[in-house]
Order: sequence, then C-alpha cells, then structure tokens
Amino acid sequence: MFRNYLKITWRNLIKNKIYSALNIFGIAAAGSVAFIFEAPLIQNQMRKYLLLLLVTGVALVNTARAQDKAGKLQGPDIDIIVFHS
Repeated sequence: MFRNYLKITWRNLIKNKIYSALNIFGIAAAGSVAFIFEAPLIQNQMRKYLLLLLVTGVALVNTARAQDKAGKLQGPDIDIIVFHS
C-alpha cells in the first residue's frame, strides 16, 4: 500500500513539474526562514540558562513524569539541582 502511495506521488511530481518545483521550493524557503529566525532565540535562551548556572549554581532540569495506574501524572515537571563550588 505504501508503494502505491509512492507511485502516485512520483506520477504527480512528473506530471506537474512546475507546480511540484514551486511547492518544494516554498517548503524549503519557509523552513530556512523559520530556522534563521529561531536560531538566535534558542541561542539567547541557552545563554540565559548558562548564566543562571554560573552565577547561582542552580540548574533547572526537565524530567519525565511517571504515571500511576489511573493515568494521573506524578512528580514535578522540573527538578532543581544545586551545584556547590
């Protein structure tokens, strides 16, 4: 069944070359622009986190939360770890 999907996709790509090229170019351009705008934000967050760690010695660590039999989440979302220097 997956092979049929690939065949149909390939046929449509060959049949509508200009439309397919525009779609692929648009998706690639949108992904590139999103990455360009998002990368400085991520870098800024990492700087803040590292500054917090260096100045206070406190690190915030995301942890997985366990579920009990009823499906309720237990435990904290974030653990605070203190490093003494």
